[in-house]
Amino acid sequence: MSKRSVEVQLKEHAAKDPHLITIPKVLVDLIEGQRDEQMHVYKIQEIIVQQNHELKKGNNDFQEKKGLHDRNHSLDGKQSPEKNDSSQKDKTIHLKVGLFDEEVNYAINETDHVMELSPALMKKLCLMNGTICHAKYEDKSIRLGPVTGIFVSQSYTDKLFYKQKAKRRTMELMGANRDAHNILYFFSMSDVDFSNKKVIGTYYDDHEKRWKRREFPFPDVLYDRGSGRPNSRLPKQAFRMKLETETPIKKINAQHYFDKWDLYYKLSQYPEMRPYLPFTILYQNPQDLQAFRGTNKVYVKKCVSSNGRRIMRVERKSPSRFDYSYYTTKLVVGTKRNIRDVAHLIEHKFGREQVIVQRAIDLPTIDGSNIDMRATVQRDGEGKLDVTAVAVRVGGKGCPVTSTRTGAKCYRFEDFYKTYYGYSNRQVKKLRKRVDDFLKKVYHYTEKAYGAFGEIGIDFAFDKQGNIWFIECNAKPAKSALHRSYDRETIRKAFVYPLEYAKYITGF
Repeated sequence: MSKRSVEVQLKEHAAKDPHLITIPKVLVDLIEGQRDEQMHVYKIQEIIVQQNHELKKGNNDFQEKKGLHDRNHSLDGKQSPEKNDSSQKDKTIHLKVGLFDEEVNYAINETDHVMELSPALMKKLCLMNGTICHAKYEDKSIRLGPVTGIFVSQSYTDKLFYKQKAKRRTMELMGANRDAHNILYFFSMSDVDFSNKKVIGTYYDDHEKRWKRREFPFPDVLYDRGSGRPNSRLPKQAFRMKLETETPIKKINAQHYFDKWDLYYKLSQYPEMRPYLPFTILYQNPQDLQAFRGTNKVYVKKCVSSNGRRIMRVERKSPSRFDYSYYTTKLVVGTKRNIRDVAHLIEHKFGREQVIVQRAIDLPTIDGSNIDMRATVQRDGEGKLDVTAVAVRVGGKGCPVTSTRTGAKCYRFEDFYKTYYGYSNRQVKKLRKRVDDFLKKVYHYTEKAYGAFGEIGIDFAFDKQGNIWFIECNAKPAKSALHRSYDRETIRKAFVYPLEYAKYITGF
């Protein structure tokens, strides 16, 4: 039978059979036990039937990119035998994507990396024509994915869709997915339909260069970039709990936030971490400040905050002078006369919020500006730990924090120590190994306390004597310091890693 006859029969069968898919021979061989090695990346294409009985072909760019064979020939270069149509199309298998699981009929097609689905299946499974993703054969099923949902606020999805404005890191992530091949979209609480197992996702159309919305399968993986305080009564927390308890969703990170006191307390339970932890207490009343007698400088920090917000530095200049500073949209400084006035200031600024009081690290400075560091530590597509980047941050003059939002300058670790301290390559390499060992230790014990993480932003510093001190962890690193200090290859790697890790934890 000619190739055209096979196509016409498949087209006619697709019109009658809403559960038809056509798959490459490599997948058929896997299903029938004639092949062990998986072929991972496929283009998902709709079988479109036209009234003139021609099978409409999709975009051939993917086939050309992969070096696929012409449809006139089979995989070994010979004309396809007649049995490829009649013997395969009535066989069944389960097709899974997200929470969908459909029994389908399959027939062979003559491509290497294209799967064709009937229009009814494409609609039911919420798949987009032309999607490039991974397919894996296991347990008598073909599984597509991973479906990775990036959880954000509704205001941000609206900003993407209605205003067509995206943060730089959002576009970096979409660019990284051109190689990672996740089924990727952004969503908020209001976009999720639990009963029908689907989500209205916001995605970027590379061809039209626009943000669009459509139905997607429920995510296999949650990449939580949303806000939300640790109060189970709040809607976002209740929503997260529902995702965890009512679906088999996996998470890039075990936590979407860190409570500074909870993290400090848990890490302090491990003897290996205690040498790196500054003395810290949970502030409950003015008497707690007596624990810092003999200490000239402390930080008061809200337990759940980020980007240097809700942090105040208090420095004792004399028994009757206590200078304080904090950053809102600008640097605020002032003076109090005694420790009782400092306590009133804390109550006024933080109210009923939980705060910690922490002994300040004796940081080195440059022209009156504090120096600390932000490391981006991630797991790759094999689950292996990598210190992707270590950025040195030099804060604004007199500013108590070194967050990039306060105007801090950022430098690649190696460049900073060579330029400002005159370190040799050998000295820098030795110091960097010490830093990497410390960071991996922090990561290990953080995971031991909370569970697995795909990425953590770790703030730390050296004091003037060269000791390393832990400051805090960030479960949603913005990668701003990395952006300002590292090369394009490292930046790209930092955004590819979470998507590769999503494949790792879902078995793709």
